[in-house]
Amino acid sequence: MRDFPVRAHLFAVVASAWAGAFFAAASEGLSVDVVVDGSADGANVVVKALADGKPVPARLSVRLGGTLATEKDSALCTAESGALPGGGTFARIGRTDPLPPARAAAFRRPARGWVTLSAPAKAEVSQYKPWCGCRPFAGVQWIALAWPFVGETTARVAYDADVRAPEDWSRPFGGERPPPAPSAIGEAMAPFAGDGANRMPGAVSAVADAEGRVTFDCVGYADLAAKRPMRPDSLFWIASNTKGVAAATFLTVVDEGKIDLDDPVAKHLPGFHAKVTVRQVLSHTSGLPFFFDMPIDDRPVSLLAQLAARTKLGSEPGTKYEYSNLGIDVAMAVMEAVTGEPFEKTMRKRILEPLGMYDTTFRPTAEQLARLVTFYRVDEKGALREKAVDQLTEPYDLDGRYPEAGGGLFSTPADMIRFFRMVAQGGVTPEGRRLISEASMAEWFRKQTPEGVADSYSFGMCVWPKSGTISHGGSGGTQGCANWKKKTAKLLFIQLHGDLPARAKLTDAWNGATKAY
Repeated sequence: MRDFPVRAHLFAVVASAWAGAFFAAASEGLSVDVVVDGSADGANVVVKALADGKPVPARLSVRLGGTLATEKDSALCTAESGALPGGGTFARIGRTDPLPPARAAAFRRPARGWVTLSAPAKAEVSQYKPWCGCRPFAGVQWIALAWPFVGETTARVAYDADVRAPEDWSRPFGGERPPPAPSAIGEAMAPFAGDGANRMPGAVSAVADAEGRVTFDCVGYADLAAKRPMRPDSLFWIASNTKGVAAATFLTVVDEGKIDLDDPVAKHLPGFHAKVTVRQVLSHTSGLPFFFDMPIDDRPVSLLAQLAARTKLGSEPGTKYEYSNLGIDVAMAVMEAVTGEPFEKTMRKRILEPLGMYDTTFRPTAEQLARLVTFYRVDEKGALREKAVDQLTEPYDLDGRYPEAGGGLFSTPADMIRFFRMVAQGGVTPEGRRLISEASMAEWFRKQTPEGVADSYSFGMCVWPKSGTISHGGSGGTQGCANWKKKTAKLLFIQLHGDLPARAKLTDAWNGATKAY
């Protein structure tokens, strides 16, 4: 289905007053703030309970076609509230807490993640008013000194327009869905992908325009032998694209004042090289080598930082560019030291969950691994051969594996386009929530490598300030790009190691078809 944006804001206030025989209790106006948001991310019904314009705890019921869809305490929902781009606030029903399996099945989704609803929908909010506090409801207390009665104020609003969102590939779901119909971008790539001589196995493209419309195009196969088609939720090892997600997480801690980019690493990790700064390990200018050995996931970042402290630097810190997974790992070890928690937990809380990136993980589940693409290499005769990811330990869901900040993440195109959209929008999520400050984003969009060094690199990503582009690629062909001047984002994911004539042709076709982004 073709992506299109629909956003409707409905405000309804139903205030009821009640009085006692001897004393009257003043009633605050209770209202329901409903936003029906149909976009490339799905049609979401977001609800907030208000009393005199202020959020209050209340009971929320959202119905779809007369069927109860969710019933929650709004105190849970408002914890994730924020500003909407067009004005107003939102609080998502279903947030990130697990759903009972039976209810999850009603939405054709696993028992986790956000609940995405499509209109027509009805929302109802009730707020109890206790007598002398005898029936408290964790909110505004109502007192009627001589009237032994507990009342209830209810506000209702219905939205019955036919808001049908496009296929929602940015949220986890159960069951098979066909890939979206190809756009002109997919038609340009299609001749170079699929089963056949000198063809790419498969590819997924995602582009997001300045209005937030996202278009997915899938060509070829995630697995040639099984003829499993590529989809927006196909799981890829994104390799070095992990660095950008790690950098984004780090900047949220900088925003809190817990770390300064020009802090010596030794301030937080005693015994480290005295001249090396946080800024340098994030931008490959510390003098640290690429890495020690393979696989990259057999040691925690805290141990990697200790080993890096004993490693001879290849150059004077701040003078040269030397690509270094190890530097990013050291940065994450610094973050762990100041936050007191594993870096992957900080990443999950501050970046992945707020962006709805539930398929982005260092250790995929069995359900996610069922969607993992098959990786291929080009042999000496130019033929395709299946290839394991030799930089990681198998099986990928093994408990003994460690998260590696320079290249350990698995993700989907549907997840990563949300990340690059956030970057393109200057640190703001597609729903309008700011994750990274304007000051930190301005620093991220600046070239951090020294003058005279051709490599234009910032924190975990390449940057070209003149064009407003920040991007990165991963081993095997996962490349993503954000343009903060155009407010656009795009990515192209493939699963091939090595050169193949069709790879260059497909990439050229994609570049030509996505120039506007």
